Amino acid sequence: MAKINSDGSVDKDHPAYLRGMPSLAFKGSYLTSSVNRLTAMFGEPERYMSDSKTSVEWFIETPGGDVFAIYDWKEEAPAAEHPDVEYQFHIDERRPEVGYAATRFLVAEGVEIMDTTDRPWGAAPAAPRQPPPKDGHRIEYHYVITAQWKARKGTKTVTEAGVVQIGRGITREGLFDSVVEGFCKSHGASPHRIAVLYFTAEPNSLGVGVA
Repeated sequence: MAKINSDGSVDKDHPAYLRGMPSLAFKGSYLTSSVNRLTAMFGEPERYMSDSKTSVEWFIETPGGDVFAIYDWKEEAPAAEHPDVEYQFHIDERRPEVGYAATRFLVAEGVEIMDTTDRPWGAAPAAPRQPPPKDGHRIEYHYVITAQWKARKGTKTVTEAGVVQIGRGITREGLFDSVVEGFCKSHGASPHRIAVLYFTAEPNSLGVGVA
């Protein structure tokens, strides 16, 4: 069993307590990695070869003392038999905040986390197709966005305010996606690696007429 320490280091030989292991459940998140990479990160896994659904599993304790699990599930070729091949491993947790702590650590380590919508964890939704403006007019919105991502020299947190022009008929989701895309281009960040911490947008016009 492994333990993630408060400083981000990992104790790969943390004593296991499987008899008192809390009940965990799959909440919809999974990661893309290989057995060898996860072993290098968390140490040797517990293996349950008697269960045909799972061939390899890790129990990991967070700095707060909670436990989550990583395991393969119903693979035709079990992950344990192909340690260099990338698989989609499930993440089990007991409470949402446990999964949040787990995914934050894994994302910081460069592991791709996905949710059940097949969207990278922390990423903006894919931009939906928008109908063209009905009359060619565009509306200017003022926005404020705060986002965080892992950079080469550590974690970056940036707040940006600006304006964006959007065609009439666009959805709120489309407006959000447009701002996130522009933000990522401005700061050299990947939309699949950022976590949006705050976002707001309103029409820039105050509606005050000019005499």
